[in-house]
Amino acid sequence: MIHLDEIIQTLTDRSPDRVGMGYRLVQFFNPVSIIDDQVQYTRNINGTPQEGIWQKHWFAFATDEFGSPIFVDMETEKVYTANNDNSEWQAYHVATSLNNYINALVEINNIAENRETPDQLKDNPIPEAISDSIIDLIDHANPGIDLWYWELFMENYDEGVDLEDPDL
Repeated sequence: MIHLDEIIQTLTDRSPDRVGMGYRLVQFFNPVSIIDDQVQYTRNINGTPQEGIWQKHWFAFATDEFGSPIFVDMETEKVYTANNDNSEWQAYHVATSLNNYINALVEINNIAENRETPDQLKDNPIPEAISDSIIDLIDHANPGIDLWYWELFMENYDEGVDLEDPDL
């Protein structure tokens, strides 16, 4: 079990403000206002509380490039990302702990320089050996997670995203 004060202290001490590479982005919440940031996941579009949809032991600490939450399950200490399908949160296990999640992002951030935007990544692709090395490191530190999440960070392009699509 991880406590709120531990989460906030870890984020204050260890997390970058953001990590971006190519099409991928993780934006951390400000530890000062992080409690207020939880409301958007516990209420519907009209501001009405949504009991049973967002679990009370889930604590969001960041979002991705689509605004999907990245959160820690305070009971298990595991980290997830989620998307909201049909008014239900579908969670995907991406790290075994908050520290391991941050460690993985630090590794990615170390190679993200001059690769922050899609054009920069296209001009300066990640060598396959480096990508494989980081994925192996993350996999070893986080057994049983959904590796696709991290593999998306290591892609040199995103075939599935049409930036001209008005529905994005």
